[in-house]
Amino acid sequence: MTTPADDDFVAAKRALRARVVATRDGLTAEDRAVRSAAIAARFATLPEARAAQILLCFVTFGSEVDTAPIIDWALTQGKTVAAPRIVAPRTMVAHRLTDPAHDLEEGEYGILAPHADLPLVAPEDFDLVLMPGSAFGADGGRMGYGGGFYDTYLARAAKAQRIALAFELQLVDKLPRETHDLPAHIIVTEQRVIRPRGQQ
Repeated sequence: MTTPADDDFVAAKRALRARVVATRDGLTAEDRAVRSAAIAARFATLPEARAAQILLCFVTFGSEVDTAPIIDWALTQGKTVAAPRIVAPRTMVAHRLTDPAHDLEEGEYGILAPHADLPLVAPEDFDLVLMPGSAFGADGGRMGYGGGFYDTYLARAAKAQRIALAFELQLVDKLPRETHDLPAHIIVTEQRVIRPRGQQ
């Protein structure tokens, strides 16, 4: 049974998500591409990115940061790259990519996902996970899109560094969080790299 406080919390999260995503949607395609390129360049300089051998990377949907340059960079570095595929409520799996131009198809919610017959990568194998989200806090807090897919999956990827990719406009001063929300260890934006205290 929900309480008025629970309802207020859910409403606050929904309103914040809608506001930030609407602002992100307002970026022009050119602006988004320039910002995404800056984020990809910053990410590639991280020691965690250079050291990681097995990466999980989200495939861009809508106005999210474009991850195609990051996927291409990781593959040219000889790293194993996987992308998520939704298979049930709150449940996703990860399949290995070798040729993104041919390995992806439209999946749930219209999000590009790997073909189901591609090799699976277990969550325990990832060194690094690139996290999408609607909004982020400077403390590493992440707000997704309400499906709970990443929080459920990442609970099993204990050794992975969690790196969020976001535009500066997605950072907020106060982010509503629940106990099961897994924070990012690092946030990369077009302007900076944030390493929240307590997430090292």
